[in-house]
Amino acid sequence: MKIRLKVLLALIVLIVLIAVLIMFVRQSGSMRLLTVNYKNATDIIIKPLATDHPHEHKEEQEAVRVYESGQEVSLDKNKYYILSYKGFEGFEGGEIDLPNMDEDQKINIDPYFSKSRLEAELNTEVDSIHKTIIAAYKNIGLYEIQKGELYRFGEWYGTTLKYIGSDYFNADTLRLLMYKKNGVWQIETHPDIYLSKFSYPAIPEDVLRKINAAPQPEGIIWKL
Repeated sequence: MKIRLKVLLALIVLIVLIAVLIMFVRQSGSMRLLTVNYKNATDIIIKPLATDHPHEHKEEQEAVRVYESGQEVSLDKNKYYILSYKGFEGFEGGEIDLPNMDEDQKINIDPYFSKSRLEAELNTEVDSIHKTIIAAYKNIGLYEIQKGELYRFGEWYGTTLKYIGSDYFNADTLRLLMYKKNGVWQIETHPDIYLSKFSYPAIPEDVLRKINAAPQPEGIIWKL
């Protein structure tokens, strides 16, 4: 009986030592864990990138597929990876570059609305949005509001103001951002040629990039 007890204790000690050794090897070795959390997305795949050709995928058999939210994926910290996903209907798909990981990390995938969904929502919102702008800038009749775009989940709106006056030295296109709070559209920026992160630190950078990249207006949409 005592021998069996000693054997059992020895097995327990051995199991603990093995677990500690595995943790040590994983932490000191090249492998790291990436926990992938997601919603409104599917077909999530992580692929390694060729080190000599960035953004060139390696063989398909090296790809790792994520089947459920919260799944942990073991990745080599010395390699570069790219994660791709498809959005559910009404949500956009995309790709995310995964940097070298010095420690275990988590990533959250929460895709924004798709372009077609945002366009459909804008068609129902644009009259209300433009009336808000007109009420705020009643004295800028030398500009016309373009249709603009909705961003993210439809809570951000950006548009350009087209100059229609005869002073060509001041014929700059102005940009404007609005935010929908509690169902009401409110103006978040002053009309300007360029909307910077320095001037508007509270506005998400991706929203600023999109409005600043908006093309120059061509036709007349709405006259102030």
